[in-house]
Amino acid sequence: MPKNRSRKGTQPSSRRAPVHFVFRAHSPTDSYKNHGLLEGTRTMLVEAGTPADAEVTLHELHRQLEIPGRSAKDIADIQFAITAMRKGIAVKPGERLLNEGERNRLIRNRETHQTAYVKALTSWSLSDARDFFEKYAKSQQFRNGLILRTVKESKKPLIAEYGTMHSVLSRAFQKEGIEHSRHMPPQVFPWSSIVVQKMNYGKPVSDLEIKKAFLTAAGMEAVGIAPANDAEWRLQSALTTTCMNRLSQTQINRLFQDRNPLGALTENGLPPRPSREEKEAFLQKHSEFWRREQRLKALKKK
Repeated sequence: MPKNRSRKGTQPSSRRAPVHFVFRAHSPTDSYKNHGLLEGTRTMLVEAGTPADAEVTLHELHRQLEIPGRSAKDIADIQFAITAMRKGIAVKPGERLLNEGERNRLIRNRETHQTAYVKALTSWSLSDARDFFEKYAKSQQFRNGLILRTVKESKKPLIAEYGTMHSVLSRAFQKEGIEHSRHMPPQVFPWSSIVVQKMNYGKPVSDLEIKKAFLTAAGMEAVGIAPANDAEWRLQSALTTTCMNRLSQTQINRLFQDRNPLGALTENGLPPRPSREEKEAFLQKHSEFWRREQRLKALKKK
């Protein structure tokens, strides 16, 4: 039976490198300020949800605070950025754009992979599913290139926080000889992330892996899961990957053919929307990664 593809976490250390990245899931209650600033920090990068081409200004941050409907996390992050700027720290988007061509490409990439996902979700054809992941990986590669350039051009020490999908940046930093450190809790990536990361690394992706990845992506959307914090996201990710890895190739082919993204759970004896207790009990029984993490947590409490 396949093992879970887990990534060993990197915890905060007493010494951070001149470039320090925090990688974690985009969750509604985890705030940027939880990780603090480097001693003598000169630059703070923020993940740009929309095209951005300049350093952030205090005026713009205050204007952002006035927008109705901001989540508690968004408000905390903006206030933290304001505090950083008042300390003389440059706050800028990692995906900083230098010209209209880059702006158009960033927008086009996002629209292209979103359209490809809708098409794949409608057709459930293997070629459309692969096309979606290839377009999404291409979009991520372009964004990572922008972030790498911004890091190279920015004053150090520098701190940034990005989603775990961007953890491939660590390899890019190594290739460029950029001294860096990072914090990322141990986790089992979902197959939808595994496939995109493999594509970003230039590794071949099998048809079976595409099916696992698409079933995972469609399943999370079907359930409408929005974990409240990074810890809950890692729990959900470990569950979906463990369930998928326990299925045979025949089962996966059937679920894909039947357009049944929730089948990975039900085939493992779980309801489509399991409770936290049911998730933890299942992982305690079937995931060595999960059992190891629980043992480590218990040791830390002693």
